[in-house]
Amino acid sequence: MSADAAQLFSLDRQRFMPAPGARFACLDVETGHAPEEAVQSAIASWKPPANCTKLATIAEKRQEASERIREQSALLDVAPIICVGLQTDTEACEFNAMGACQVPTVPGWTVRHCGSERELLSALATWLDDHTDPATELVGHNIAGFDLLKLRGAYVRHGRALPGGLRVGAGGFQPLFDTMKMFRFFSPENRDNLFPGLDLICQTFALERPKQHISGADVPRLHAEGRFVEILLYNMGDVMATVSVYQRMTA
Repeated sequence: MSADAAQLFSLDRQRFMPAPGARFACLDVETGHAPEEAVQSAIASWKPPANCTKLATIAEKRQEASERIREQSALLDVAPIICVGLQTDTEACEFNAMGACQVPTVPGWTVRHCGSERELLSALATWLDDHTDPATELVGHNIAGFDLLKLRGAYVRHGRALPGGLRVGAGGFQPLFDTMKMFRFFSPENRDNLFPGLDLICQTFALERPKQHISGADVPRLHAEGRFVEILLYNMGDVMATVSVYQRMTA
């Protein structure tokens, strides 16, 4: 093969080789309240503890469980995904399924407005397939206990194939870094704290958090009130804070 032919072959090969994925991809999922029928089903499925036999006590615990399920309905499997924030080592994108709204410009971020949860999942799958590869580390705060489970369940519920970075099975799992789980290795004071909040970690690491007037527990209520911009900005702030924590932990 001549030198010119070899150079052309190399150029053609580079043209069709996929670009390497991001070094890391940090994501955060926000959900709204579950539909009323799902809440009622969860309440109906509640069973009293085996050692609880008095009717009055059972009724009291049932009432407590009903209130808790309703308050935390955003954690139910069918609770809608309303937005997903994603940030890699090169870019950041916010996927919004709450409806069109005018979001203030946040440096480095683009916002994708999707018409439904299904459309969000489709756009997110394309983004993940385009920006990640098997070596990309998925990052998040409690990502192993909530975000990934929520996303996988939503794709299956909608009959959609999982994007590469979320697949499970014989091929193994994507590399994962959960800041909530890893914090115990950085704080003797919190080594036995299984569920440290992101604010606590930022405070411990002397990382300044954007001023927030809401927390994750407020998101379902804000969604019901139509306060979509506040949710999107909150979600972006959480992603950026998690990336800062991740970078400190892995520096």
